Parts: sequence; C-alpha cells; structure tokens
Amino acid sequence: MAVGVTSNSPDGVPCPWAAAASRWPDELACVTTSGKQLTWSDLDDRIHFVQQTLASRKASVLGYVVDNTERDIFVVVAALREGRDVMLFGQRTPAAQVQRQCMVNDALLIEGLERSGTSELEDEPERVYEDTTSSGTSRSRTLLTGATLIRTSGSTGSARWIRHRAAAHVASAHAVAQRLALDTDDRWGWCLPSNHVGGLSILWRSALAGAATIAMPRGVSLGSWLSSIPEDFSPTILSLVPTQLHDLLAEPHSFAVLPRTVIVGGAALAPSLLSRAISAGWPIRTTYGMTETASMVTLSDVWSESGQEVHVGTALSHAALSTRSNRLFVKTASLGESLAGPDGWMPTSDRGTLRGDAQWIVEGRLDRVIISGGENLDPSRIESAILALADKKDVLGKSIKANVLDIVGVRVVGTPDDRYGERPVAFIEGSTPMPDQAWFLQALASSLASFEIPDLFLPMPAAEEGEAKPSNARLVQVAIASRKASGF
Repeated sequence: MAVGVTSNSPDGVPCPWAAAASRWPDELACVTTSGKQLTWSDLDDRIHFVQQTLASRKASVLGYVVDNTERDIFVVVAALREGRDVMLFGQRTPAAQVQRQCMVNDALLIEGLERSGTSELEDEPERVYEDTTSSGTSRSRTLLTGATLIRTSGSTGSARWIRHRAAAHVASAHAVAQRLALDTDDRWGWCLPSNHVGGLSILWRSALAGAATIAMPRGVSLGSWLSSIPEDFSPTILSLVPTQLHDLLAEPHSFAVLPRTVIVGGAALAPSLLSRAISAGWPIRTTYGMTETASMVTLSDVWSESGQEVHVGTALSHAALSTRSNRLFVKTASLGESLAGPDGWMPTSDRGTLRGDAQWIVEGRLDRVIISGGENLDPSRIESAILALADKKDVLGKSIKANVLDIVGVRVVGTPDDRYGERPVAFIEGSTPMPDQAWFLQALASSLASFEIPDLFLPMPAAEEGEAKPSNARLVQVAIASRKASGF
C-alpha cells in the first residue's frame, strides 16, 4: 500500500476478520489465555454475536476496558463493524478516570458486556451463518466503518486521544505483514496491552495474514509462559518493549524453540541490552513508530552483530520519513486523523538522521531541551552516555558490570534551580543496585561535560494506575522532592 493512500475514508474497508473466516474458516486463529483454540470461523461468529448486542446500544462512541483476551477482538471488531468509535482503556486505568474520560467524550462505557461472571461471551454462540451474514452480505465484504481511539502515553507532554479509521490500521498491518512475509504458518505472541497501539496492531496483522494470535495469560512471567508453550503453538513472532526483553534475558529458562523474529520498540534499546540479546541467540529487529502512526513505520533486519550504532531500520512500504532541521517528519497511510500538515507530512518531536544505507537513526527528542546556566543540555545525549556505561570496565577501582550492566532505560528530566535555571536529574530503570553519585561523576567524566552530568541519579519509579510508563510530569515532581531532600 503506497504512501499517500488516505486512511480517513468514511466508506470503511473490508473486515480482515471476516475475510480470514472466508479464506481459512477452520484454521487456528487464536489460542486464548485459558488455552482454548479458536478458528477464524469461531472468531467471526463471536464477533457477529457481539455486534448484534452492540446494535441496541445507542451511542456513537463506546468506551471499553481491554483485558488482552479474545474478548478484545470480539468487542473492538464488532464496534468497528457497527460504525462506532471505540475508546480503549487499560486494566490499570482507575475506574474514576475511565468514567470521566467517557463523560468528557460522550462515550458509553460498555461494562458487563465483556467480562461479567456469566458474560454473554462465555456462552457458545450459535453459528449465525455459514457463507453470509444475516443481511446476506459475504463475510469477506463486511465493512469496518468505525474508528479506534487510542490515548498517547503523555510521557513527553499532554496525553491525547488519537483517532484511527480502520483503513489506517489495515495500511500498517499490510506493510508489516509484507516486510515479515507473515502467513498462516506464523503465530504472534500477544504480550503487549491492546489499549496501546503496539498490542492492538498484533491483532490486525494476524487477521490480515491468517496468522494465529497466542494470548499470554495473566500472572505469569514472559519467560515462564514462552518456556511452557507446546512447540506446535510456540510464537514465531514476538513484539516486546526493552523492559520485557531485559526481563526475558534475566530469567533462567530454556526454550525448545525461539521465535523467528523478536521486534523491539516503544523506547530506545540500550546497546548493551541488544548485545546481550544477540549473544543469547534472540533474533532481534528494531523499529520506530508511535500511536499517531498506528504502530511502526520503520523496521530493521534481524541484528546479527553488536557494536554498531543502534538504528531502527528502513521505512516500511506504507510510510516515508524525512528530516527538516534535524526534526523527523512522517508521511504514512496509517496516520491518525487530522495530524498531517497541508503537504501530508506530520512533524514528530524526534530528531533523526538517515544513514547512507537507508537505515534511520532516532537520536532523541527535540522538545526536551534543558537550559542550564545558559547552556542547552540535550537529555537524549545524557541518556545515551548513561546507557553506554556498560562498555566501561572499571571505575574508581570497581567493576562496572556488577552495577550497571543491567540498565534497561534512562529518562533525564529538567528541574527548577535558583542558580542555573534548570538542572538535570536522571531516572534509571534496571535490576541492580544503584551506584552512588561519585561513581557516576567519575564514570561520565569522559563522555559528558561537567555541567551535563545530572545532579541526582534515581531509580525509575513504577508506573502508577492508568500510566503506561511514568509521565515526565511525575518524574519532575519526584526529582524536585529528591533534590530538596538532598540539599540542592
């Protein structure tokens, strides 16, 4: 699907789930969290069953709290078939916040439909049709005329709802499926939350290509789950964020078979973590994308060696990237509504460069400059220097490996300072004890100017209810309190 194809047609697009039920009715479509196997025909019957229920709900916008089970597929696809917009909330979103957002957006929260103890969806629906829907329309021609509403994380600014028509999701899924040569022999491990575009996009790709979705049960670790799946149902493809990859590598599990592809995105991948994954034999591919683009717009080949600059691969077939004054711009058929400029391009808040081999380097964000004592400090540069500490062998006579090799991610924020205006504070996500300030001062002396080194190095706080990750606003609050307690 070429760049420039509109993603906002009000006429809708043929439903990939209906098409899959027509093409592969008896093939495996989903292994549920309880281990139940559903065919494409099973999925389509249940979607239609929910669609009939939603038809009586008089609201153009529906609110739905996902639970990363097959119910998410039933409800989301049924809503899109009914021409409704569906707002997706996470399990950890406080109920009061869900209700408030639904009220503000005039959305009907469809509680009880999907997960009461005697839910309608727990019953086995009668087969409502064989080759046609109740209106006589071919399964493969069932149209999706609604849209998804996905909330951005707000990690670098105010969170907002991004509206994607089905055509945008299909454009993204088509490009990814094409790059991966995805087909009916594949099984995609579903271990990202479906209220975020990374998790939701797995469902679209699988439906488009006829690949099965393997749902990860709640309450188990990623490594435990993967090591316990029978080989015939083991995922051939995984989508992970760096934290999940880190935890997977840290777990003492053995795997009968590894996926053919592990896509890592959602945040910058530390060179040391990439190196460990490559050494362990994991077929890592890096990517770049965002909620606004309905998931990834670039994808790398499988990394075969470490030690190189971490790039995010080349543009996918549905997208183009460009830079203007170091700012990344994206043009894609999967762009959310009303986000493109007059020329079709959307400016991002990221800085990037294109290498001679067409690989894109995402160098950090442009909207996070910290002005300290008249100097412009780049948080991304500071974060990269901290991530690179794993390459050092000895600092102050101590082995660095025991202390910071397990750094998963770093976020640097600016905090008010009476003398300098702003000063940086670093939050570090990792599993090992934090070295002290003196250790960091010495370790970073060769890569950062003295004024660039953060005043404090703090452990990353856990995400709160309703957060995908700690917001910058909350990190700043924690940093201010910590600076005050430390006498700054």
